[in-house]
Amino acid sequence: MNLSQPPNTTKQRSPVSGAAVLVAVTRATDIVLQHPDVGGRRGARARQLVVTGFPYDVVYMVHDDVVSVLAVAHHHRRPGYWRERLNG
Repeated sequence: MNLSQPPNTTKQRSPVSGAAVLVAVTRATDIVLQHPDVGGRRGARARQLVVTGFPYDVVYMVHDDVVSVLAVAHHHRRPGYWRERLNG
């Protein structure tokens, strides 16, 4: 998901929905940054936090004190498409 532009399908349904997705993703990301252990495990190194109210997860990893967001993954997209980013 490109956070600078909400998905077209969401914007077509309602411009407010697109803005609401961005707000919800920002809130979830802020929670992850403040509490890196909050998300459930997604493999050996990745974690995920559900974006409240929307079918997205913030997928991230923590190494030392650095939080890296790997993806804002839609629940209906191919599972694990972001795994290649673990090595990057």
